[in-house]
Amino acid sequence: MDQEADLPKCADDIHNFTIKSWNKLASFYSEKHGTHGNIFHQQLVSPVAEKLLDIVHGQSDINILEIGCGSGVFARKLAELGCRSVLATDFSEEFLKIAISTTTEIMGNNGIITFMKLDATIQADIVALGLSRFEKVVCNMAIMDMSDIDALFSGVDVNCIETRICN
Repeated sequence: MDQEADLPKCADDIHNFTIKSWNKLASFYSEKHGTHGNIFHQQLVSPVAEKLLDIVHGQSDINILEIGCGSGVFARKLAELGCRSVLATDFSEEFLKIAISTTTEIMGNNGIITFMKLDATIQADIVALGLSRFEKVVCNMAIMDMSDIDALFSGVDVNCIETRICN
């Protein structure tokens, strides 16, 4: 079998390949990283993102858009820290199913976190979320899997009124 023949050839193919790959890997990834993230996420990614977002426990009455929420680990953390609302998005339907199930199991339906399918490579979809609806936007560990980041940054620029954090 020629592995090169299976590789995507153009941007649309790469994008679709990435979505398919994450849908296949979502369950495996979520099992390995657990409900609160792995040690890398707990000790590096989350604390750094919280600091960059200037989130202080109990003093974070803000609306946050999370791009690439995966299994919902950081969305749950944001809710625990006192954010008013978190719109947690991902392009993987499988990740969203896991995020919703895990979050409901851990936190119930708290009304703080909303999960939504969103392809952050489509600027119109980001803009459609609503002008100035979010004070802050976060994208942890997802940009490297996006075939077009220009749409993300242009869409976020229109929607976010304060801070943009991508790490």
